[in-house]
Amino acid sequence: MRVEKHVFVTLLSIFFFALPFANGQVDVTLRTDTNHIRIGEQIGIKLLVIDHSNNTPEIIWPFAVDTLSKSIEIIDVLPIDTQIFDEETILMQQWYITSFDTGFHTIPAFEFVVDGEEKKTDPFLIQVETVKVDTTQAIRVIKGVEDAPISIFEWMKHHWKWFAGLSILLILLFGIYLIIKNKNKELKLPTKPPKPIIPPFQFAMKRLTKLEEGRWWQNGDVKYYHSEISEILREYLEHEFEFNALEQTTREVMRSIRLTSIDKTQQKHLNRLLLLSDLVKYAKEKPLASENEGMMTLAIEFLKVTKPIEEKISDDKDVSDEA
Repeated sequence: MRVEKHVFVTLLSIFFFALPFANGQVDVTLRTDTNHIRIGEQIGIKLLVIDHSNNTPEIIWPFAVDTLSKSIEIIDVLPIDTQIFDEETILMQQWYITSFDTGFHTIPAFEFVVDGEEKKTDPFLIQVETVKVDTTQAIRVIKGVEDAPISIFEWMKHHWKWFAGLSILLILLFGIYLIIKNKNKELKLPTKPPKPIIPPFQFAMKRLTKLEEGRWWQNGDVKYYHSEISEILREYLEHEFEFNALEQTTREVMRSIRLTSIDKTQQKHLNRLLLLSDLVKYAKEKPLASENEGMMTLAIEFLKVTKPIEEKISDDKDVSDEA
């Protein structure tokens, strides 16, 4: 509101003082918000260039240094603001000054150069008063310097170099840790289940016989029954045909088994066994009693048909010896 009031007063003054001038004239003037301050307070000065012509004049504004005089200091100079009206253009620049010397001081004239012609504002007088002291009050001791708490953001701002160095060091240590960890992983070979001392076929047959004698599905634990059949067959395939059947899905096992000597009929039987086991384990399928018995029969048949030739010969020899 204060700035708008001064602008309004300035425009009114310009309007009434500009009437006597002829068209085509450029005037310079000065306006202040006060001429009476206490020591250290600020005064706002507006430097105005009023162009009554339609042409844009070439203007050299006063140059701001640090002071206007020995007792008057310049605090700030704002950019030039332009206001365009119907018959004139007003260019304004805001200056802020102060003084720390009491008494009367003269603001010197501001010099402009407009189209090569020198123009000056009128000097004016300001009064600077000291702060009044109440002598009736007792004199108090000056307070000492108080320590203000420092926040973590201020600490980081003043010690960012240490913080950045520590961060880089931690990143390097973490990178070295990852390199060593990955190197150790490369040195560790993937471990496989130990190959049974007895032939895989005989080992699998013993496990199936033990599973059947346990009567698991008859006692209600159908999930364990089918999971064991699936695991026994996968372990047999892994040791006998040397592919990672224990860690493969059913689809991956069937894809790997195509590269073996197992015929298509037994491949279909194995696929049926593994799929039913997956349904029981993951889909909570409840097979019929005939299906439970049939899975054991198919598993035993699969082992007998797919066992190596030397084991078949050994089995036939054992049968002949018993006869």
